[in-house]
Amino acid sequence: MVDTSAGETALYDAIASAPAGAYLILQGDEEKIMQAALQPPQNSDFTLDLNGHTLLSVGPFVGSAGTETNAFRFLKDSNITIKNGTLKCQAPSVAILIQNFGNLTLDNVKLKGKSTYAYILSNNCGEVHLKNGTTLPGSQSPSGQVSFDAHYGLTPECDDGVAVYVDDPSVVVSGRIEYTKEDRITDDTQWYDNCHIYIPVGYTGVSAPEGYQFQLTADGKYQELVHA
Repeated sequence: MVDTSAGETALYDAIASAPAGAYLILQGDEEKIMQAALQPPQNSDFTLDLNGHTLLSVGPFVGSAGTETNAFRFLKDSNITIKNGTLKCQAPSVAILIQNFGNLTLDNVKLKGKSTYAYILSNNCGEVHLKNGTTLPGSQSPSGQVSFDAHYGLTPECDDGVAVYVDDPSVVVSGRIEYTKEDRITDDTQWYDNCHIYIPVGYTGVSAPEGYQFQLTADGKYQELVHA
């Protein structure tokens, strides 16, 4: 159990000292448990059960040098599951609620951020699973907030790829999605082979971006976003 009343770094300290595969459960009387912007160490391996709480990121925020505008940031080669609660930020200086470079599962998690944020969940590496009623706000406007993306080749370290799975129809995606790459990636085949978005068969919760469509995978388990 993690009692965040022990101080604003209690959660981070618990994650940093946890053994691989640890299952951490938040406890406390407050509905909103305050936590400075959360960026667990690289190679983290844990499950965080929010236990019905709201984890509110209040800064200072994290990101690459000069762009510390992420409320939550998960690093490459991490294996992180977050479940049963809410991740939230309302600070106007944030651009991305969650910047993800690792293997991330959001299980029954509500994501909440200001409508001015460019992205709710931005994915650059790893395998991402959204499941069990997870909700992502966003906008359907062409210039509005992106609910989630799959972006390939942000750095050479990310060239091994990214895949985002909407695992079941209970997931709510209110805004648009993006499928993009860095300009340094000039081989479209490399992009398509290493960057994927999958949704359940028959799922109507997201719309394909212009120029793309969802197509049934060979095994029939998902629909994959492909170039039209």
